[in-house]
Amino acid sequence: MKAITPWILFFGLAASGCTNEAINPRTCGEGTVEVEGVCQSLLQCGAATTRVGDECQFTPSVQCGSGTVLVDETCVRETEPRSCGEDTVEVEGECLREVPLVVCGEGTIEVEEECVVADPLACGTGTTLVGTVCTHQPCGEGTVLADDLVTCEAVEFTSQAGLIGLCPRAARALCEGFDRCGCPIPEELPEITQLVYTTPDLCEEVLKDQCRTIMVWIAALDATGQTRTDNSSVDAMVDMYTADASCNMEVADILGGPHGTDWLNALLEPALDSGERCNYASTIPICLEEEEVCRLDVEASTEEENIYTCQQQLGLYEVCGRTADCLPALYCDPDAMEDPTCQTRPTLDEPCHPTNEPCTTGYCCIANLCAALPDEGETCCGDNTCGDPAVLYCNTSYHLCAAYAQEGDICEDGVKCGVGMMCHLADPEDDARTCVSTMPFCDYYSL
Repeated sequence: MKAITPWILFFGLAASGCTNEAINPRTCGEGTVEVEGVCQSLLQCGAATTRVGDECQFTPSVQCGSGTVLVDETCVRETEPRSCGEDTVEVEGECLREVPLVVCGEGTIEVEEECVVADPLACGTGTTLVGTVCTHQPCGEGTVLADDLVTCEAVEFTSQAGLIGLCPRAARALCEGFDRCGCPIPEELPEITQLVYTTPDLCEEVLKDQCRTIMVWIAALDATGQTRTDNSSVDAMVDMYTADASCNMEVADILGGPHGTDWLNALLEPALDSGERCNYASTIPICLEEEEVCRLDVEASTEEENIYTCQQQLGLYEVCGRTADCLPALYCDPDAMEDPTCQTRPTLDEPCHPTNEPCTTGYCCIANLCAALPDEGETCCGDNTCGDPAVLYCNTSYHLCAAYAQEGDICEDGVKCGVGMMCHLADPEDDARTCVSTMPFCDYYSL
């Protein structure tokens, strides 16, 4: 039997009336459509795109020039390979030093690229630790501590030299205390202020400049030669800003405390000899000789100018300008019909006035009569004085003399603490303030 050829099979099927679709059915899938017997994609490419095969591809509208490449529709410069110099290596795109910046010697260690002493510093004989530096303290007569806090420089010993030497030392001590004692910095302070007190080097520079600005008007006295700086008092001023090893301060070291020496009088001492011209308006002693004061020099003065010099205080019935011109047992009578003169101070039961006609030593003016100095519990004098000033004070809240409060005593309602103590609120949660002889550095210099 002869085999049926394909051609016969084809025509035979056609003659029987069967269609191609019936034999091999076909449908177009999702996203396609039949076009003249062919399934085609429905994909439509939008603006700035071009169809490539079965995909829409981005066609950039920007043409980048030489040396640039397109990144997110923006032409940017091509990055050239970086070459790091000698002793450096590339780390995440940066050239960093491969070897240490500093090499620290024996007994020192590197802290933030700076060599510091590895063990706590011990100061030898004749030196004192100020901040973190052993210094010569005090410098001798005719010298002053330089800005390096180590060298004593030879200078003409004047107010200005001493005060300028004080500023870098005080700033160093204060900032070292803030840093070492971890004093809290209130968040409500301006950011620049917080930065100053948390950056020791910046803190020193700022406070040193502030100190010098404040001291300028005092140093101006040097131009007249009326005062000079006391070296030991400069050292005491530095103590006022220095925290001890436990971050505490001795109240006795704090000048200007309740019974501390007035800091201006402490820093400056008289410098004028007898007969030298002086400033009559000065509120601090400026004449060297005992019982000498700055007063009008009648012989040297002219009609055009009053001249004041350091002279002995005036005696009884001598013409005066103020009570300070007279000897201590006398006063200058301001009610005199003619020129006021030095008069004897009134004594017990004699008429008086607290300021214009003060009583003699050992008495005070109460209700315009001289009386014995009041004792504890008695009414204060008219000028708020009491008996022994080392033991008693005037509580101005009640105008009564009282004994100074002692360590741990409550100091409210006009109560004053004794020598070497200060009224302090040790516990913020406790409303009561008490007398203390020591207090935390950060409490005293709270920001």
